[in-house]
Amino acid sequence: NLKGANLEKADLVGAHLKRVWLGGAYLGWADLGEADLELADLEGAYLKGAILWGAYLKEAFLYEATGLTREQLAGAIIDERTTLPDYLQEEHPGDKESEEEEKE
Repeated sequence: NLKGANLEKADLVGAHLKRVWLGGAYLGWADLGEADLELADLEGAYLKGAILWGAYLKEAFLYEATGLTREQLAGAIIDERTTLPDYLQEEHPGDKESEEEEKE
C-alpha cells in the first residue's frame, strides 16, 4: 500500500507493482518505464512528467489521475479495461488501429 506516497523522480523502471495501491501518490517525473502496473489503483495520482514508456497498465485504475497526457499514454500498454481520467476518455492513439482492423 503506497497510498499518498511521495515518489517524485523515483526510478521505478521495470518495478513489479501489480495490484499496488498508489491512490493519490505523487509520481511527478517518476520513471515507470516497463513497470508492471497491471490492476494497480492510481486513482487521483499525480503523473505530470512521469515516464510511462512500456509501462504495463492493463486494467489499471487511473480515474482522477492528474498531469497525465496522451503523449505519456502513447508509449504505455493499456487495454479497454484501463480506466482513464475523464479528460482522456476519448480514444487512445493505439485504439484507433484496433478498431480499423476489426472493421476489415
